[in-house]
Amino acid sequence: MTTQRESKISRAITTSLRQEGVFCFKVHGGPMMMVGLPDIIACVDGRFVAFETKVPEKRKNTSVAQDRIHGLIRQAGGVAVVVCSAKEALGIVHELRLSKDHAAVRAIIQEPLDDH
Repeated sequence: MTTQRESKISRAITTSLRQEGVFCFKVHGGPMMMVGLPDIIACVDGRFVAFETKVPEKRKNTSVAQDRIHGLIRQAGGVAVVVCSAKEALGIVHELRLSKDHAAVRAIIQEPLDDH
């Protein structure tokens, strides 16, 4: 089941991020939660980063609500990205830590928003 696989990926990502000293938490959806929030919210050395977790074969299957929220995060100066593994999430963290230019990193790792 895709949901269970995504949950497993999210757990691996949060565990790996915490081992790297990143503050992060898993967003658990519910009836009172804003629709479209990314699965994992993190703070990487003072930078807001949102990770949407997907299984590899569903990487491009973000909802209209998710795309809207990702756009709002980016407009506010944060990073919003779809990831499919802990290795991928850690790569983004390492890119952020290597770069002094937050805007340049955002431009490199941001995915274009596809119109649905």
